[in-house]
Amino acid sequence: MTKKYSNIKSQQYCTSCGSFDLERTHRGFVRKVILRSPILYRCNVCNTVYKETDFQRNEAKQVPLFIE
Repeated sequence: MTKKYSNIKSQQYCTSCGSFDLERTHRGFVRKVILRSPILYRCNVCNTVYKETDFQRNEAKQVPLFIE
C-alpha cells in the first residue's frame, strides 16, 4: 500500500540542471554579521551557486517524492 505524503511545490531548484539537491552554504561570523553577505545555495549536481533572491523568478515545480 502506497501513500502520497505530500505534493509540495517549490521554486527552489537549480535553473541550469533542474535538480532540487541544493545545499545552503556556510557563512561564518565575519561574512554574516560584519560583511552582511547574502544567503547562498549551492547545487550539489552542477556546483552552481545561487542567491536566495534568484529563486523568485523560477516557476514553481512539484518536488519529487522519495518516501512512499
